[in-house]
Amino acid sequence: MKNIIITILAFIVIGGGAYIYLDQKDNTADVIIGNMSSSTSPTSTMTNSTTTMITNSSSAMKSFTIGTTTSGTAISAYSYGTGTEEIILISGLHGNYSYNAINLLKELSIDGFKDKGIELKNTKITIIPNLKDGTYDNSEKSSKETNLANRLKENNVDLNRNFDCDWKAKGKFQTHDVSGGSAPFSEPESRAVRDYILNAKPAAVIAYFSASGGVYASSCGGKSNAESLKLTSLYAKSSEYKEYKSFDNYETSGDLTNWLAKIGVPAISVLLTNHEDTELDKNIKGLQAVIDSFK
Repeated sequence: MKNIIITILAFIVIGGGAYIYLDQKDNTADVIIGNMSSSTSPTSTMTNSTTTMITNSSSAMKSFTIGTTTSGTAISAYSYGTGTEEIILISGLHGNYSYNAINLLKELSIDGFKDKGIELKNTKITIIPNLKDGTYDNSEKSSKETNLANRLKENNVDLNRNFDCDWKAKGKFQTHDVSGGSAPFSEPESRAVRDYILNAKPAAVIAYFSASGGVYASSCGGKSNAESLKLTSLYAKSSEYKEYKSFDNYETSGDLTNWLAKIGVPAISVLLTNHEDTELDKNIKGLQAVIDSFK
């Protein structure tokens, strides 16, 4: 009987020790996954019901949605870093007309900042690559007329005429009449951006378009935000784009960055040189200059 009791106690001790060891090993694995070094594969992921985490040599990337389009497609966003100053990068307001601008932000958001040499410092970068339904790539070299049609939503509203600065129901794109919607923020895409920005209170917003090869300060009612002018100069000089204090190529109404000027958020528009190239290196230099200004 004594031998049986001793045997049972031995099993209990051995089993308990094994449990403690395995539990510690699992906890260690969790720590390693949450703090992957640059030698760890950037495709390793942790997921839950709302967020995907991808860790690479630069920072952890969080993906989430800020809303949906008219057709119900999720509007994806990606954030990097945990700094106190948030910089928001946006594209897709012009759809296929500026598909290279969409591709530029996809290059940043999908791969993150791995191997791009971008230092986040005291900032958090949020990227919203595409506000409009559709899949765009460099194989879609359509005619100017088709590009204009793809700039508009399926209800013929121009998203970049739907914001609350000098809004008009009938706006202009170059020499074309375009719809600004039934009212400012009548479209779910513009409301999603508005609500995210108002909640985030970002330090700066950069919107990407094409094509004129310039950086434009935001302005509403003829007034430019002083911080927007500073950001324009920083980005332009670092990227070697031309610098403009405002966009006056033709009359604009309901423009995103101009609405931001109205509510006091520093914002600039970056127009790539053509409709095909993402000019990644130039824009990394411009973005880094903006990041460096927030210390």
